[in-house]
Parts: sequence; C-alpha cells; structure tokens
Amino acid sequence: LYKKDYSIKSDVVFLKGSYKKARVIKEDNNLILISYNTRVCIIDKYNKPKILNDFFDSRTTRRHIKQFLEENGFNYNEVLKNEG
Repeated sequence: LYKKDYSIKSDVVFLKGSYKKARVIKEDNNLILISYNTRVCIIDKYNKPKILNDFFDSRTTRRHIKQFLEENGFNYNEVLKNEG
C-alpha cells in the first residue's frame, strides 16, 4: 500500500508500532495517513506529500506523520519547511 509497494491488495495497512492507532489507506492512487480516526497526511498520486492538519499538539500524531513520510522516502523536517 505504501508508494514502495502498490501490489498489496489490502485497502488498509496499519503503521508499524502504532497499536492500530494509525493506518494508511489508498484512495484514488493517493496514500492517506489516518491517525486516531483523523486524516493527517497525504502523499498524492504525483508523489507530493502534504500534512493536512496542524496536529502538532499531539506528539503521537507527529510521530505517526514522521514515520509515514520516512517510510515513503520523505524527510519530515523538509516537508514541514516546504509547507511553511
């Protein structure tokens, strides 16, 4: 389901170590990270990452976003800098 492997058939993949609090779904060739039932980050079909909400008050959600981005080849700090 991650960019590095679209061949996975499942619609949902849980982020490793998240105790099923964070999951990745594929929707219209976009990868969407959902943390605590809220969409927080997307890697669009053009392979462009975007943090959808400012959930920086949640350390756990920040960790989920960072892990999701890094597993897909992006640097969390660079994505933040480019959005600012």
